[in-house]
Amino acid sequence: VVVKPPHGAGSMGVRFCDTREEVIERFTEQSQKENFFGEMTPSLLVQERIVGEEYIVNTVTVDGQHRLVSLMKYEKKALPNGSNIYVGMKFLPTMTPETYELVTYAFAVLDAIGIRQGPVHGEYMLDENGPVLMEVNCRCIGGSLSADYGDRVMGHHETDMALDSYLDPERVLAATDGVYKTKAYGMEKFFRASEDTTIMSTPLIGILPYLRSFHASALLTTATRNDMPKTVDLETTPGCIYMVHEDEGVLRQEYELLCELDANYFGLLYQKAYDPSLGALTYVTGEENELASFTMTQTQLKDYPLEDVYQYLKDIIRIVKPGGSIVVPKMVYDDFPYGAAGMIMIMKVMNCAVMRPAYGSDDMVFVNGKQA
Repeated sequence: VVVKPPHGAGSMGVRFCDTREEVIERFTEQSQKENFFGEMTPSLLVQERIVGEEYIVNTVTVDGQHRLVSLMKYEKKALPNGSNIYVGMKFLPTMTPETYELVTYAFAVLDAIGIRQGPVHGEYMLDENGPVLMEVNCRCIGGSLSADYGDRVMGHHETDMALDSYLDPERVLAATDGVYKTKAYGMEKFFRASEDTTIMSTPLIGILPYLRSFHASALLTTATRNDMPKTVDLETTPGCIYMVHEDEGVLRQEYELLCELDANYFGLLYQKAYDPSLGALTYVTGEENELASFTMTQTQLKDYPLEDVYQYLKDIIRIVKPGGSIVVPKMVYDDFPYGAAGMIMIMKVMNCAVMRPAYGSDDMVFVNGKQA
């Protein structure tokens, strides 16, 4: 079963239970805590657990006519403690046989609960038996989704649709008629901290401009706090990145790259410690596209603030011509976080491809893939 607060959001307090004993344990645990809205939880809702794919159906209703505003799909991960954390969310660009059935079912749900006007944010599961309602909320989709993000992906956003369902219903009906198709491809990537920790810097910010699909972010940074809790729900995620691009391949590639960094190289995104006694990292100077090749000599890179290290790498990329080579000796990449693997991941983000290993040499060589 699934045990959760009757009034909540962001998967806070949601737990999967396989036995009666786990239900009792989860109730004891949750009854001592506040829900998402700061309220104590005297009772819990117990639902049948449906194993399948989880979807979002955002609708607006005008005089009893239900219209689809946007359609999304969650990617989540169940943890050993029974919690279910967010990994990602994807706007679905077109209608499929499965989602057509899902939206038809969602309209029936709105009829059943008596919706006649305004927005509804619904969450559903699809298993081998078809769609099942998880929860329905008579509001716009929450979180930090901005109006301009919705406009870029869909050509409209939930807040305007909600207001216009009252103020300009004809516009809503016209905008939600005909073929369902997004303007661009959109995804949201959520990050996960595997333990309670203290961070000294947020180098993730330094690599975001290199993502062609980057739109905006909502991240925990050291400007606001240094303590990072273990991720057990949406409230405890270190943050998320909103991504959009007209090419689905670009979006998917960069999303999967962020997933790999999040899962296996978290220290490249959030830095626990560095050595302040080292002082400032010496940056590389020179004219843009000046060199055909550059060999790194700076060591101890893992002991500097990674924001500075990423700027050092950016300066090198700036002065090397497109298609030029960047040579990283063993003594340099051995001193980089996660060693050679970490160097490859960051250079990959910065659009540099590693060349095949050369027999008889320990040097790593990257090709600068920036545009001329």
